[in-house]
Amino acid sequence: MELKDPPFSTADLGRAPDDIAKAGEKWRSLPDDFLVGVCGRESSTEYQHVLDGARVELARRGVDAQRALQGAIRESIAEQQRLVGAIDAASDCAMKQTAEVINLTRALKAYTIVLAAIGLVQILLMVWK
Repeated sequence: MELKDPPFSTADLGRAPDDIAKAGEKWRSLPDDFLVGVCGRESSTEYQHVLDGARVELARRGVDAQRALQGAIRESIAEQQRLVGAIDAASDCAMKQTAEVINLTRALKAYTIVLAAIGLVQILLMVWK
């Protein structure tokens, strides 16, 4: 790839908006290492518009990456909120089950006392007769 080829030629700078958009697409298709290499040649390049184009494309990619990260953060927060809701629901369910077990234990204790009292009365009646 020559630095005189589009989108690197100065001819791209005076074109119509559609052509400028096509030149932007050409920048978009370049790999990161090429753009970084162009920026690394800052002092040796004679093509300031090429250097500026590479910098702009790298900045655009940085903005795209930041937007993608922000989107992922929003999705992560939404998922965390959903999970917190599920944990709260599970906690509420466990709390209700625990309360029910406590009530059943109390009822079982009361039935056990009643049965023990009935058994004691029967034993006393058998001994007393």
